[in-house]
Amino acid sequence: MIYESNITQVVENLKLKILNKEAQDKLALEIALMLYSSNIRRIMNEGLDLGMSRIGVYSTKPFYLNPKNSPVDFKGQGKTEFAAYRGTSIGFGAKKYQYRKGAHITRYFPKGYWEFRGYIGRINDKVVFDLSHKLKNDWKIFQIPNGYQLGFQSLYGKDVSRGNERQFKTTVWGITRDDRKNIEKIIKEFYARA
Repeated sequence: MIYESNITQVVENLKLKILNKEAQDKLALEIALMLYSSNIRRIMNEGLDLGMSRIGVYSTKPFYLNPKNSPVDFKGQGKTEFAAYRGTSIGFGAKKYQYRKGAHITRYFPKGYWEFRGYIGRINDKVVFDLSHKLKNDWKIFQIPNGYQLGFQSLYGKDVSRGNERQFKTTVWGITRDDRKNIEKIIKEFYARA
């Protein structure tokens, strides 16, 4: 599934009068490449939304995570050590835990998703949509009959992006004010070279 973009409309709205179809395609590709890299840099590196504000902050609500759901492997670990015997106190005022044979399957992160990202070596001081690089790899430039379109090549990218945009209540993918200025600059330079 393709995440929709209006690159073609932007080019048309700027009332380009290019006689040569080959030149028009070359210009559209140059604009698409700039928008592609701009979105990747802004969202995946800088953690900024379409309005150039921070996307958000990661949750610090404690949770357990199974290593199978992480791009980096780690060992399971609970909140505290389990008592050696069922129902045995592990100290004055300590909680009682049921004895469990074997290692934990999941790992407890008392500082939530924020801590998990730091634990596996990912950026956690700002929200970036790049945990496993799968989303970045799914973002592509597609050639369409009247130019080029940016989008995701699978439902995974579309669903993850929409879910993140809903969670953080912001729009991240698209054309910023700076992008519009860069489009105008690309067009001027293109005409100067022509």
